Amino acid sequence: MSASNPDSSQTPPEQGMHRLVMILIALSLIIITSRLMFFGQTQLAGGDRLWRLTINLMVKTEAQATAVQIHPPFETNRIRLVQRTLRHPGFRIRNWSEEQEQRRSILAFATATGKQSISSEFILHLSKTPLTQGPIKKIPLSDQEREKNLLDGDHLQFKNPLVTTVLKGLSRGITDREQIVEAIFRYLQLFTVNYARSDLHVPTTLANKKATILDRSLSMVALCRAAHIPARIVTGVILQEDIEPRPYYWVEVYQ
Repeated sequence: MSASNPDSSQTPPEQGMHRLVMILIALSLIIITSRLMFFGQTQLAGGDRLWRLTINLMVKTEAQATAVQIHPPFETNRIRLVQRTLRHPGFRIRNWSEEQEQRRSILAFATATGKQSISSEFILHLSKTPLTQGPIKKIPLSDQEREKNLLDGDHLQFKNPLVTTVLKGLSRGITDREQIVEAIFRYLQLFTVNYARSDLHVPTTLANKKATILDRSLSMVALCRAAHIPARIVTGVILQEDIEPRPYYWVEVYQ
């Protein structure tokens, strides 16, 4: 996976599929590449940038039993996806709507057995000024999404006494949900940054007060969900010129 700035000076489903692999469980290798693109200076407004994000995967597949799901980058008020290119020998592509009005994921079904490659390339327009006028449209959370974003899990363990004790302390005297979220955020920002392997276990993270970016994000999700506030991890990359960008993790909280 790579991210590059082409012009930094001027422009920045089916029960029958018995082993559907949605999250690259069979992933054997991630190949990291970076290629630079050049655009004329007059193609973008001053201060705007074009970025190329390339993801190359090598996947161990079983024909008709393996699928890879790729999510294009989110579009925002300042970022637009202007071009998408897929190279997928050994895969059949189908667009699959997962969340209406938010994004369309790419679902690739293996048509051959063995090691197969798939490459996705996205060109992003990063604008210095808002691309749309007026406030960003707010999308209501469906009952299904709300339930999903309040679930506990092996990594979160938000019913653990340590998690509930921390939340009780942070929310003491606070009734406003936004203020509770802010208190959780500020508390976790005080943790020592740990660049070693992630614990992937919120009670351990809270006990040690050390956290990777992923651990800290998981902890915030756990504490928010313990407070009955829907929250989830959002994964991506920071747009900066880098041959080997690391995944970064944010927390999305529904207010």
